[in-house]
Amino acid sequence: MKVKSIDLNEVSRLCSVIADKIMDDGVRVACILAIARGGIVPAMIISRMLSIDDIALIRARHYQGMRMDEGVSIEFITPLQDIKSRIDGCRRKGMVMLMVDDIADTGLTIKTINEILDGKGKSKDLIIATLYMKPRSIFKPDYYADICNDDEWIVFPWEES
Repeated sequence: MKVKSIDLNEVSRLCSVIADKIMDDGVRVACILAIARGGIVPAMIISRMLSIDDIALIRARHYQGMRMDEGVSIEFITPLQDIKSRIDGCRRKGMVMLMVDDIADTGLTIKTINEILDGKGKSKDLIIATLYMKPRSIFKPDYYADICNDDEWIVFPWEES
């Protein structure tokens, strides 16, 4: 497996690519759902770029270091009912909630959270953005800044010890 480390400047550049795509598409984002831990920093950067103050938080884990865990562990830091209520509010305003994570690797984390929030698998009121997407991902984000190879391991600045 190839390891690629990126710094905060690269993270900021990738976030800018995503924010620009969202603005170019005319998508109106009302709030952001950050997936902890990997999506917190990108969510904060994108929230500033899009001038969005409303941020909710879910903690999800599919990896332990570079080893994949069985299934996905989800913890709602912002209560699930509150997140669903925000999605309904977005719908009423003709806007969307933007879910942000660092990478769509297998896609299982994003797919699991999306199914919990929507129940059907893909809500038009919830759009998903990741910095990177791997071709093998079973769930393709609506927005991603770059594609990395399936055999690449991206090390983000918040993962370095």
